[in-house]
Amino acid sequence: MMELKFLEIQEFKKLKEQGLTVLDIRSPRQFAEGLVPGSINIARNELFGKLMRRLLLEDQALLIVAEPGSEEVLFKELQTLGFEEVKGFLKGGFEAWQAAGEPIDVVIATDTEELLIDRRFGQPVILDLRPENEFQGEHLAGSRNISLEEMLQEVDDYASNKTYYVLSRPSSEAMTAISYLKLEGKHNFYYLNEGFEALKDAGADMVMPGKKKPG
Repeated sequence: MMELKFLEIQEFKKLKEQGLTVLDIRSPRQFAEGLVPGSINIARNELFGKLMRRLLLEDQALLIVAEPGSEEVLFKELQTLGFEEVKGFLKGGFEAWQAAGEPIDVVIATDTEELLIDRRFGQPVILDLRPENEFQGEHLAGSRNISLEEMLQEVDDYASNKTYYVLSRPSSEAMTAISYLKLEGKHNFYYLNEGFEALKDAGADMVMPGKKKPG
Protein backbone atom coordinates (compact mmCIF):
# COMPACT_ATOMS: atom_id res chain seq x y z
CA MET A 1 0.00 0.00 0.00
CA MET A 2 1.31 3.45 -0.94
CA GLU A 3 1.92 6.14 1.66
CA LEU A 4 0.70 9.72 1.61
CA LYS A 5 3.29 11.80 -0.20
CA PHE A 6 3.58 15.54 -0.80
CA LEU A 7 5.26 16.60 -4.02
CA GLU A 8 7.26 19.76 -4.55
CA ILE A 9 6.33 21.63 -7.70
CA GLN A 10 9.29 20.46 -9.78
CA GLU A 11 8.67 16.82 -8.90
CA PHE A 12 4.97 17.23 -9.60
CA LYS A 13 5.76 18.76 -13.01
CA LYS A 14 8.17 15.97 -13.87
CA LEU A 15 5.56 13.28 -13.17
CA LYS A 16 2.89 15.29 -15.00
CA GLU A 17 5.13 15.48 -18.07
CA GLN A 18 5.41 11.69 -17.97
CA GLY A 19 1.67 11.51 -18.67
CA LEU A 20 0.23 10.89 -15.22
CA THR A 21 -3.37 12.00 -14.68
CA VAL A 22 -3.73 15.21 -12.68
CA LEU A 23 -6.90 15.04 -10.59
CA ASP A 24 -8.17 18.24 -8.95
CA ILE A 25 -10.57 17.50 -6.10
CA ARG A 26 -11.45 21.13 -5.27
CA SER A 27 -14.91 22.59 -5.76
CA PRO A 28 -16.05 23.47 -9.30
CA ARG A 29 -15.99 27.18 -8.49
CA GLN A 30 -12.38 27.02 -7.27
CA PHE A 31 -11.40 24.95 -10.29
CA ALA A 32 -13.02 27.43 -12.68
CA GLU A 33 -11.07 30.33 -11.18
CA GLY A 34 -7.72 28.65 -11.73
CA LEU A 35 -6.32 25.20 -12.42
CA VAL A 36 -3.16 23.35 -13.28
CA PRO A 37 -3.29 23.00 -17.10
CA GLY A 38 -4.29 19.52 -18.18
CA SER A 39 -6.04 18.58 -14.94
CA ILE A 40 -9.50 17.10 -14.55
CA ASN A 41 -11.96 18.05 -11.84
CA ILE A 42 -13.93 15.55 -9.79
CA ALA A 43 -15.20 17.41 -6.74
CA ARG A 44 -15.51 15.66 -3.40
CA ASN A 45 -19.25 15.50 -2.89
CA GLU A 46 -22.02 12.91 -3.08
CA LEU A 47 -20.98 11.97 -6.65
CA PHE A 48 -17.26 11.66 -5.95
CA GLY A 49 -16.98 7.88 -5.63
CA LYS A 50 -19.43 7.25 -8.46
CA LEU A 51 -17.62 9.53 -10.91
CA MET A 52 -14.21 8.19 -9.92
CA ARG A 53 -15.30 4.65 -10.76
CA ARG A 54 -17.05 5.71 -13.97
CA LEU A 55 -14.15 7.66 -15.40
CA LEU A 56 -10.89 6.35 -13.97
CA LEU A 57 -9.19 2.99 -13.70
CA GLU A 58 -8.36 1.79 -10.21
CA ASP A 59 -4.75 1.20 -11.19
CA GLN A 60 -4.44 4.60 -12.89
CA ALA A 61 -1.49 6.63 -11.57
CA LEU A 62 -2.78 9.89 -10.10
CA LEU A 63 -1.37 13.25 -9.10
CA ILE A 64 -3.72 15.11 -6.77
CA VAL A 65 -4.48 18.81 -6.35
CA ALA A 66 -6.54 19.44 -3.23
CA GLU A 67 -7.21 22.00 -0.54
CA PRO A 68 -4.24 22.11 1.85
CA GLY A 69 -5.14 20.30 5.05
CA SER A 70 -7.53 17.87 3.39
CA GLU A 71 -4.90 15.52 1.96
CA GLU A 72 -4.89 12.85 4.66
CA VAL A 73 -8.66 12.38 4.62
CA LEU A 74 -8.74 12.36 0.81
CA PHE A 75 -5.88 9.90 0.59
CA LYS A 76 -7.72 7.46 2.85
CA GLU A 77 -10.93 7.93 0.89
CA LEU A 78 -9.20 7.22 -2.41
CA GLN A 79 -7.66 4.09 -0.92
CA THR A 80 -11.09 2.97 0.29
CA LEU A 81 -12.47 3.46 -3.23
CA GLY A 82 -9.73 1.22 -4.57
CA PHE A 83 -7.46 3.90 -6.07
CA GLU A 84 -4.09 2.94 -4.64
CA GLU A 85 -1.82 4.44 -7.31
CA VAL A 86 -1.83 7.95 -5.84
CA LYS A 87 1.71 9.15 -6.55
CA GLY A 88 1.35 12.27 -4.46
CA PHE A 89 -0.40 15.52 -3.59
CA LEU A 90 0.82 18.88 -4.86
CA LYS A 91 2.43 20.44 -1.78
CA GLY A 92 0.61 23.65 -0.90
CA GLY A 93 -2.12 22.95 -3.45
CA PHE A 94 -3.01 25.14 -6.40
CA GLU A 95 -2.15 28.30 -4.47
CA ALA A 96 1.49 27.20 -4.24
CA TRP A 97 1.53 26.40 -7.95
CA GLN A 98 0.15 29.84 -8.82
CA ALA A 99 2.44 31.66 -6.37
CA ALA A 100 5.44 29.99 -8.02
CA GLY A 101 4.49 31.61 -11.33
CA GLU A 102 3.62 28.35 -13.03
CA PRO A 103 1.17 28.51 -15.98
CA ILE A 104 -2.50 28.25 -15.10
CA ASP A 105 -5.75 27.75 -16.98
CA VAL A 106 -9.36 28.69 -16.23
CA VAL A 107 -12.85 27.50 -17.12
CA ILE A 108 -15.44 29.91 -18.50
CA ALA A 109 -17.99 30.23 -15.70
CA THR A 110 -21.13 32.26 -16.20
CA ASP A 111 -24.45 32.99 -14.56
CA THR A 112 -28.09 32.36 -15.38
CA GLU A 113 -28.70 35.86 -16.70
CA GLU A 114 -25.92 35.57 -19.27
CA LEU A 115 -27.20 32.19 -20.44
CA LEU A 116 -30.73 33.56 -20.91
CA ILE A 117 -29.43 36.60 -22.81
CA ASP A 118 -27.36 34.32 -25.01
CA ARG A 119 -30.46 32.24 -25.76
CA ARG A 120 -32.39 35.36 -26.69
CA PHE A 121 -29.84 36.76 -29.10
CA GLY A 122 -27.72 33.76 -30.08
CA GLN A 123 -27.96 30.04 -30.66
CA PRO A 124 -26.08 28.34 -27.84
CA VAL A 125 -26.25 24.58 -27.38
CA ILE A 126 -27.54 23.46 -23.97
CA LEU A 127 -26.38 20.02 -22.83
CA ASP A 128 -28.20 18.55 -19.81
CA LEU A 129 -26.35 15.72 -18.04
CA ARG A 130 -29.09 14.87 -15.57
CA PRO A 131 -30.61 11.35 -15.60
CA GLU A 132 -33.24 10.82 -18.30
CA ASN A 133 -36.11 10.59 -15.80
CA GLU A 134 -35.21 13.98 -14.32
CA PHE A 135 -34.87 15.49 -17.78
CA GLN A 136 -38.27 14.12 -18.85
CA GLY A 137 -39.83 15.55 -15.71
CA GLU A 138 -38.53 19.05 -16.35
CA HIS A 139 -35.92 20.65 -18.60
CA LEU A 140 -34.94 23.86 -20.31
CA ALA A 141 -36.69 24.25 -23.65
CA GLY A 142 -34.40 23.30 -26.53
CA SER A 143 -31.83 21.53 -24.36
CA ARG A 144 -30.46 18.10 -25.16
CA ASN A 145 -30.27 15.27 -22.65
CA ILE A 146 -26.96 13.41 -22.81
CA SER A 147 -24.93 11.29 -20.43
CA LEU A 148 -21.43 12.23 -19.38
CA GLU A 149 -19.99 9.23 -21.21
CA GLU A 150 -21.89 10.06 -24.42
CA MET A 151 -20.69 13.64 -24.23
CA LEU A 152 -17.08 12.57 -24.01
CA GLN A 153 -17.50 10.09 -26.86
CA GLU A 154 -18.79 12.86 -29.14
CA VAL A 155 -15.84 15.17 -28.53
CA ASP A 156 -14.98 15.40 -32.25
CA ASP A 157 -18.52 16.49 -33.11
CA TYR A 158 -18.47 19.75 -31.15
CA ALA A 159 -17.98 22.80 -33.35
CA SER A 160 -15.40 25.39 -32.36
CA ASN A 161 -17.64 28.27 -33.50
CA LYS A 162 -20.51 27.39 -31.16
CA THR A 163 -21.10 28.09 -27.49
CA TYR A 164 -22.04 25.16 -25.26
CA TYR A 165 -23.56 25.36 -21.80
CA VAL A 166 -23.39 22.23 -19.65
CA LEU A 167 -26.02 21.61 -16.97
CA SER A 168 -26.19 18.94 -14.29
CA ARG A 169 -27.49 18.36 -10.78
CA PRO A 170 -25.33 18.68 -8.78
CA SER A 171 -23.41 21.05 -11.01
CA SER A 172 -20.08 19.37 -10.27
CA GLU A 173 -20.71 16.72 -12.94
CA ALA A 174 -20.88 19.48 -15.55
CA MET A 175 -17.47 20.74 -14.46
CA THR A 176 -16.05 17.22 -14.67
CA ALA A 177 -17.27 16.99 -18.27
CA ILE A 178 -15.87 20.41 -19.16
CA SER A 179 -12.48 19.58 -17.66
CA TYR A 180 -12.25 16.42 -19.77
CA LEU A 181 -13.22 18.34 -22.91
CA LYS A 182 -10.51 20.92 -22.21
CA LEU A 183 -8.00 18.08 -22.37
CA GLU A 184 -9.21 17.51 -25.94
CA GLY A 185 -8.74 21.15 -26.87
CA LYS A 186 -12.38 22.16 -26.49
CA HIS A 187 -12.54 25.52 -24.72
CA ASN A 188 -16.01 26.77 -25.71
CA PHE A 189 -17.95 24.98 -22.97
CA TYR A 190 -19.48 27.15 -20.26
CA TYR A 191 -20.11 26.23 -16.63
CA LEU A 192 -23.23 27.64 -14.95
CA ASN A 193 -22.26 28.84 -11.48
CA GLU A 194 -25.72 28.66 -9.93
CA GLY A 195 -26.69 25.28 -11.40
CA PHE A 196 -29.95 23.99 -12.84
CA GLU A 197 -32.24 25.20 -10.04
CA ALA A 198 -31.29 28.82 -10.67
CA LEU A 199 -32.75 28.59 -14.19
CA LYS A 200 -36.15 27.78 -12.74
CA ASP A 201 -35.89 30.60 -10.22
CA ALA A 202 -35.01 33.00 -13.04
CA GLY A 203 -38.17 32.11 -14.96
CA ALA A 204 -36.43 30.27 -17.79
CA ASP A 205 -38.61 28.56 -20.40
CA MET A 206 -39.08 25.11 -18.86
CA VAL A 207 -40.70 22.10 -20.49
CA MET A 208 -42.58 19.75 -18.16
CA PRO A 209 -43.95 16.89 -20.33
CA GLY A 210 -45.73 15.18 -17.48
CA LYS A 211 -47.54 18.24 -16.24
CA LYS A 212 -50.96 19.00 -17.68
CA LYS A 213 -51.86 22.55 -18.54
CA PRO A 214 -54.83 24.00 -16.61
CA GLY A 215 -57.97 23.48 -18.62
